[in-house]
Amino acid sequence: DNFVPQHFLLAMDLGPSASWQRYLRSIKSLQHQRIQDLQAAENIVYVILERVNAQDCRFLVDFSRDHVMFEYTMRTFMEEMDMEVPLWVDSSGLVLEEDSEVRYQLDGVPHKQPLGKEYCYLGLPKEEGDFKKWSTEDVFHTIPSSKCKGHVVPGRVLERLKQLVIGAIVYCQQSAMIMPGDVSAVQLNGKGSQIPLKVRCGFRMIQVNIIPVVKRVVGPLKVDRGQSGVHFPKRILEQVTAEGIDIMAATYYHWRYSYCRPVWKFLDSLGNLDGHRLESLCLLDRVNLDNWCSADKKGGLTFLHLQTALLWAVEFFPSLEDWSMLELSAYRVLVVLLRCLATQNLPSFFQPQLNLFQGEELSLKALFLKVLEFTDCPEQFLQIHITHLLPKQHHRVDEDVMMLLRMADPEGTYWNTAYFDVLLQKLQVFHSKDSGRIAAMEAVLSKATRQEKNE
Repeated sequence: DNFVPQHFLLAMDLGPSASWQRYLRSIKSLQHQRIQDLQAAENIVYVILERVNAQDCRFLVDFSRDHVMFEYTMRTFMEEMDMEVPLWVDSSGLVLEEDSEVRYQLDGVPHKQPLGKEYCYLGLPKEEGDFKKWSTEDVFHTIPSSKCKGHVVPGRVLERLKQLVIGAIVYCQQSAMIMPGDVSAVQLNGKGSQIPLKVRCGFRMIQVNIIPVVKRVVGPLKVDRGQSGVHFPKRILEQVTAEGIDIMAATYYHWRYSYCRPVWKFLDSLGNLDGHRLESLCLLDRVNLDNWCSADKKGGLTFLHLQTALLWAVEFFPSLEDWSMLELSAYRVLVVLLRCLATQNLPSFFQPQLNLFQGEELSLKALFLKVLEFTDCPEQFLQIHITHLLPKQHHRVDEDVMMLLRMADPEGTYWNTAYFDVLLQKLQVFHSKDSGRIAAMEAVLSKATRQEKNE
């Protein structure tokens, strides 16, 4: 008596909001099994890294993987994952240099100046300290400098770690600590800032990137914008800013500041707030993988790009009403992404002068068009199965939206809530009745219209 025909159930599920929720439920199905497979892959690498540590105590094994569990929960499919190898060193005594007084060349590798201030050299102090183990020739280069006695060279650190990893894989296989087929090291001959391994993950292989890092080398973290972070819980804000910043190998000669840990700590805190902030991140990450990347899952936005866009969106839209529905939440992140792709600049949330798109091998113009297509008519991308009928499609992007996205803004006057409210209003996803926001939005729209006419 309670039987309801399947086609009637589908018809009941045709609303735009239902499409978003159904898509999210679908991509998160079997998530528990996926996490177990990823943890099993982790355990294989841990066995190898424990052998590396036994051979060379300078390379530590970091079992504190809370940030990775957050990523596992947010991401519904992963082609690769990173595993950090902390260096055993007292980071408080190290010398960080933006430039080197001596431009040396080692091992036939050209020494080029990095493009941005996110890169640095890692020097050992002239004073005696507990740094003897890092002043050996396999990882260190002495230079005549007034600031330090020489640099710990990331390229040499990587080469030493790579040799240890290869030896550890052979040892662990011969000792039956890992099984045949668990690990493939065929990619180790390539050059890069990480050590890639193919590791068994359930019924497939996943790429695990081993990256040497120096923990908490800079601190405490300063969020250098007056209002930034005020919408996060004060306790979390204090914890994140107190921990400092890591650096990781970037080029043969340079290290790069890493904001991955403070980013995930901020985002993890959002899970305690009402709204769909994290759900929108999960959904857009999968849309990115399936629709914005190439066929080999390359060339799309990184998870850090999406996380950063969400952080900015949370800052620009502190009101709960902006995050009350999954569709509205996703659009808050989308307008930030579109503006950043249009200007080819995604500012770091913690250091806005740093462009996270810089140095990435991305076709930003092509990505802009793909994200724009999704923003215009997302329902066509949210179909899980052919039997799922789509709601009536309507287009959201018009000439006004395109004009606003491509508006020149050398002074950053459009990097604010009012500008993004205008975009949301034009995209038909602005529902606030706040008179202050509406007035600010109208002022920005009037200014943009005048600017467009003058140009």
